[in-house]
Amino acid sequence: MSKAPGHALALGTAVVASEEDKQERFCAMYRAERDSIARHLVALTGDRTSMEDLVNETFIRAFQSFETFEGRSSLRTWLHGIAVNVARNHRAKHHRRAAAALPEHSQETGATPEEELNRRQAIARFHRAIDELEPRLRDAFVLRVIEQHGLKEVAEMLTIPVSTAHAWATRAERLVRARIEGEGS
Repeated sequence: MSKAPGHALALGTAVVASEEDKQERFCAMYRAERDSIARHLVALTGDRTSMEDLVNETFIRAFQSFETFEGRSSLRTWLHGIAVNVARNHRAKHHRRAAAALPEHSQETGATPEEELNRRQAIARFHRAIDELEPRLRDAFVLRVIEQHGLKEVAEMLTIPVSTAHAWATRAERLVRARIEGEGS
């Protein structure tokens, strides 16, 4: 079965053009969402040292399935949903790392070493409270409370009903507050 040379060339050009278009759209998405995905992944995992690897993994997965994106949600929501799955896999393999070492007194912030220590301890209590949440509640809490996504967007990212997203985020927030207040006493 032979095809006319012009036909093959036209098909080849169409494939190249759509591949170039795909790459351009993907690069634009990367530039627009990279920082947001990075913050999202750090909030979900608490692991700043692995952030670049997690961001790269998120975008690699997105690129591999970019053609299958059906548009049922926004591209941003779809991408953040991929990041949630990357974070879940990362958490399954690794435990949240301890809070960073206490920095020296900084003239820029004006905080005394004691104030900085209190701030670091409060952050550590917050992270411990999040660590103790079930993974589904942790995801809902991070997306809704920390990342401040709308309930509909949280539901789409976690592929659950909006009412479930609301229930999980509300329950997680109550548990985190109780834990922090209990530890702070």
